Amino acid sequence: MEDVALGFNGRRAKRIQGYVPFKKAVSIAKQKQPWGHKPHRPITTNFTWLVYVNVVAGLGVGKKGDVGLYLSPGMALDYFHGVDFFVEYQGNIATVDISMYRKDDWKADFLITLEDIQSNRFCDIAHKGIAGCLKRSVERQRILDKEREVRETWRVASWQRQKEEEEVKALLCGA
Repeated sequence: MEDVALGFNGRRAKRIQGYVPFKKAVSIAKQKQPWGHKPHRPITTNFTWLVYVNVVAGLGVGKKGDVGLYLSPGMALDYFHGVDFFVEYQGNIATVDISMYRKDDWKADFLITLEDIQSNRFCDIAHKGIAGCLKRSVERQRILDKEREVRETWRVASWQRQKEEEEVKALLCGA
């Protein structure tokens, strides 16, 4: 089903040998996009375009080029990590699995079923769910970067204070 939704038409990756860690599988998927698919303008199928447009609208991004939709059916990312496609925004990704039926457990961040596609509920999942997940990831990254900056500033200030104390001690002891 994901082949049709994502426009693969039977074109799949060659045989996968050995486990591929998640980050490497994402990197491979980004490099091996199917012919004709452009991650920053995914018009391969109506489904991919609607997902993309709804995520961009949900993020409130002015430039669509800031968001990428990458396909991965049949690749290591799908085989080992259950991800049929993912959306990337500012280095953060949200993963999606497409399935004929609702599953009790899935590995991706989001599951889109045949029923979701037929009822256009997937647009809501993209607009609110995927975009919301990416917004939270970007905000979390911003907070972590700020904390890192504060720790670095404090470390530099401590080091400078220690140097000044050593200089004062040297002046007092040497006098």
